Amino acid sequence: MEATTHPFKDSGSNRITFIIHAAITLVILLIAGFFQGFGFEGVLLPLILTPIAAGVSGIIFKNTEELRYSSGMKMGFGWAIGFAGYLVLIPMALAL
Repeated sequence: MEATTHPFKDSGSNRITFIIHAAITLVILLIAGFFQGFGFEGVLLPLILTPIAAGVSGIIFKNTEELRYSSGMKMGFGWAIGFAGYLVLIPMALAL
C-alpha cells in the first residue's frame, strides 16, 4: 500500500508565519529608517503596526495556500485573497 502525504501538512504554524513576516518587515523598516535618518517622533507607531499587519497578512496568505493550488475559480479566489491581505493591511498600517 502506498502512503500519500498532504502537500500542505508541513507548511508551518500561524505563529511561525506571523513571527517571520513581522521580523522581516521590522528589519526593512529599521534599515530604511537608518538610511533616511528618522527621528523618534512619528516612528514608533509604524514600527509597531506595520510588522503586525505584515504578520497577519502572512497568516492570511499561508491559510489560502490550499485554494491557490487548486484549479479554476478557487485558484483565482485564493490568489486574490492572499494578495489582498498584503495590499490592504500594510498600506493601512503605514498610513496610521
